[in-house]
Amino acid sequence: MRKRRSKRKGWIKILTEYEKSIFDNMLNEATIAKGKKLKPKERREVMFKSRDIVRALREANSIKTIKTMLYQNKNSK
Repeated sequence: MRKRRSKRKGWIKILTEYEKSIFDNMLNEATIAKGKKLKPKERREVMFKSRDIVRALREANSIKTIKTMLYQNKNSK
């Protein structure tokens, strides 16, 4: 019997600085935990997990489209 994987959603196109820091921190933690450079497959897995975390944060904050928030910030300056 095959192990079924859940379908992954697409890549997040526009990230805030906070969301970028989540990706960076998770990659750094994984590299430190391993003690050497991550292989591409390991790096990809870390990115998938961090992407899921960012999605969960957005859903928790009920941010449907980050674009509107960014446009509002640009227009207010």
